[in-house]
Amino acid sequence: MKSHLIILVIALTTSGTCFAQLGTPIVQYSGNQLVYNPAYAGIHNTFSVNLSARHSWLGFPGAPRIINFNGHAPFRDQRHAYGWMFQHDKLGNLSSNSLLGNYAHKITLNNGILSLGLQTGVFHRGIDWTKIDCVDDWDDPVLQTGYKHHVNFDANFGVFFTTQTWFLGASAHHLTNPNYDRTLPNMDNERQSQMRTQFYLMTGYCATLNDRWSIRPEAFLRYVHTAPLSLNLGASFHYNQIFGVGMNFRTGQKTVNFNAHVALSECMRMGYNYGVPYGSIKRYQHGSHEITINYSLTTNH
Repeated sequence: MKSHLIILVIALTTSGTCFAQLGTPIVQYSGNQLVYNPAYAGIHNTFSVNLSARHSWLGFPGAPRIINFNGHAPFRDQRHAYGWMFQHDKLGNLSSNSLLGNYAHKITLNNGILSLGLQTGVFHRGIDWTKIDCVDDWDDPVLQTGYKHHVNFDANFGVFFTTQTWFLGASAHHLTNPNYDRTLPNMDNERQSQMRTQFYLMTGYCATLNDRWSIRPEAFLRYVHTAPLSLNLGASFHYNQIFGVGMNFRTGQKTVNFNAHVALSECMRMGYNYGVPYGSIKRYQHGSHEITINYSLTTNH
């Protein structure tokens, strides 16, 4: 199909930037901030397991899909925390997988908690030429090279500060700038793409409206070299920690997201997000869906 070839052209012409854009557009990050910041591990002294799945740009062939599974908990002294994170991204015939271990050190201050966190592990990415659907039955040697992949060491670092009413976090992903060799057997020139370091800054505040309702405005900034600056602005209303509704606006991908979450039990919560596109892109796709499940248990060390 011609649309599949368009995806391929975009992927090849943007090379390293394309893989950078595979990085973590999880929208429901408020209660799952380990996705973006390793310093979040154990910050609330809970054993927490989180699963997020997102399917973006419905109706668009080769649309992005993401699955993120992570968990974290404090050690017995509650000054140190550990965790893990697995993530799978897929965009057309491009894919990436990461498996990271997490460590965080917490410092108790007079007015809050400061945490420093580090994630290290392996990052795998590849391109599958057999998944390309051509307009004609081309006998192109490039499309007969099969699956090409590479594994690199990767590292993320973050800082997180929180009080009873607000938080501020900053982090950097892909500090090692892992390279990916795109040289094909049938091509003489060597081609390399590089995973650019991604920087995140997020903050939020919880304001009590009355004895049942609260409002939480949040802001999230993402920067990666060679890509447009992305800003998320949003707010959510919460009722007695039982359920909440909200929305946020994303400039980089021109999307308005509506979300809702509900407490299934004292330990388990489920959230859903629907992203509505605006601008010219809305003619080619039908929105995005994201589901998040969280299980948290307070530790009693």
